[in-house]
Amino acid sequence: MRYTFSDQLLYVLAAMADYNRRSFSVHLAVAVPGDPRLTKYRRQILKYIKNKNRQKIYSTYDYLKRRNYFIEEKSNGVTKIIITEKGKMKILKIKNGEFNAKKLPSEKSLIVFFDVPEKLRKHRTFLRLMLKQLNFERVQKSVWQSPYDSLKQLKEIINELSLNKFVQIIEAKRIKI
Repeated sequence: MRYTFSDQLLYVLAAMADYNRRSFSVHLAVAVPGDPRLTKYRRQILKYIKNKNRQKIYSTYDYLKRRNYFIEEKSNGVTKIIITEKGKMKILKIKNGEFNAKKLPSEKSLIVFFDVPEKLRKHRTFLRLMLKQLNFERVQKSVWQSPYDSLKQLKEIINELSLNKFVQIIEAKRIKI
């Protein structure tokens, strides 16, 4: 899956915010240790730095900030980047776009049940979108089934959205009748 430069920069910024709570620097953002998936995004950003196209990086940075994917918090002369709820959802989409799960054995499947309250409608809608992206099929409005082993990604999404109380995951085995 191909990502826009703004998606790549947001992903690197989020990693920087997670690993390093100091001020923003393009060079620091590309030097953050951690997730090996960031390497390809770092290379892309380094390419723009080497080509002296820093303006594109800063204009993309401002674009993401205007779209409320993150906010800057300044204290004691240090600027911190705080990823907003909207930014976290976008990052989850980027992470799960690289989804490559193995199939479960033919008689097994993963089933997700959820009952998310109306006041968390945005989270519920986003959960449905992510279930589709993880190759789940809708059985009923709030019951989804998948033959793929996507438990790790699913747990990450549920924890990130704080929906633990409202979601149940079951690994089921089919019984022939």
